[in-house]
Amino acid sequence: MISAQALERAFREERSLKGFIAPGLAISYQPREYLAIGRIERQPDADDIAQVVALAREAFIIIVCEPQREVISSNGVTWYLARWLLKRELVADHLPQKKERRNR
Repeated sequence: MISAQALERAFREERSLKGFIAPGLAISYQPREYLAIGRIERQPDADDIAQVVALAREAFIIIVCEPQREVISSNGVTWYLARWLLKRELVADHLPQKKERRNR
């Protein structure tokens, strides 16, 4: 099972990550592109989404929007996805900027 620490490390190191966060609930992270969860046979429900939001929060990743829903079929298997497109911003980008002091 994918832990918050593994997700945080993948996010920090900008490397892909795929695995399961709960029985039947897969997660996929593609740096700078998306974070997604998926299930076979049914859409991820509100509990699944709450679970990935909590896991992301533990990994210091803040999810602020609703996911896009998709259905993907491959090799006779249908995956139902909830996917968040990523916009990476540094905390420093949101801090007030210090005014430059002029030499007098």
